[in-house]
Amino acid sequence: MKKLSVMLLVMALVFAALAPTAFAAVSEYDQVQDLIDKANAKIETTVEQAIEKADKVTEKYLEDLEKLEAKLDAGVFSPDKYEQEKAKLTDKYEQEIDKIIGKLVDETNKIAVKAINEAAEKGFVVICEDVEVEIAGRTILIDPLRIADF
Repeated sequence: MKKLSVMLLVMALVFAALAPTAFAAVSEYDQVQDLIDKANAKIETTVEQAIEKADKVTEKYLEDLEKLEAKLDAGVFSPDKYEQEKAKLTDKYEQEIDKIIGKLVDETNKIAVKAINEAAEKGFVVICEDVEVEIAGRTILIDPLRIADF
């Protein structure tokens, strides 16, 4: 009976010592998953904002293009002058879209790198999975995150 009591006591101590580690691992995984979810939400919000901004720039470009065409139709511009003005307008539009896309890529990369580094400090490997996003008729790759290994 004494041996059984001692054995039960030893087993209880072993389980008590191991249990917090098991819960800590689950808890750390949950913390990292929460970190990744928040980073992905920030990335998604940033993408949505960039799409909205690009849509506004595109809308303005199309309105300005209509005004140019109206001037051509009204005889205010010669065909050569119209083509020159259209080229300037298009170049300005393309530069604005490039700027929006560049800013989007920079911001999403910063968010991803920060999350990857924080997860790595906790012993988790987080990877980017490229997702195609269309902005103003251009397809770019944005990198949402997921836990690959722990």
